Amino acid sequence: MLGMYDYSGEWSVNVGLPAKSGVSGAVCLVIPGTLGLCIYSPRLDERGNSVRGVEFCMRANRRFKWSIFDRLVSTEDGEEMTELRKGSLERRNREKQENDSIPIDIKRKWEAEELCEVKKRKL
Repeated sequence: MLGMYDYSGEWSVNVGLPAKSGVSGAVCLVIPGTLGLCIYSPRLDERGNSVRGVEFCMRANRRFKWSIFDRLVSTEDGEEMTELRKGSLERRNREKQENDSIPIDIKRKWEAEELCEVKKRKL
């Protein structure tokens, strides 16, 4: 959530999305797994962020609930996690189940190929 100069902490609470602003008046916003967005309006506030860009992001977040903090889900043991993390864990579990059905000799071949690739990159 860094990248909004001295407004980074408040940005995290108010908008809750990764963003970067520039003194040109641009605010680049990322909605993970959905889209990237750039808002341009040259009038800057005292912190160096686009006045209208920040306002647009705050209003859009209130309307569409894009913030990573708006999507909290409780797990079976009561722990809270975001929907994005939950989706990531579900995807990882699904991939693990799929990999468990692959014969061991093919897995070893893949692991050997991955190891060779890692060694090549280090050289």
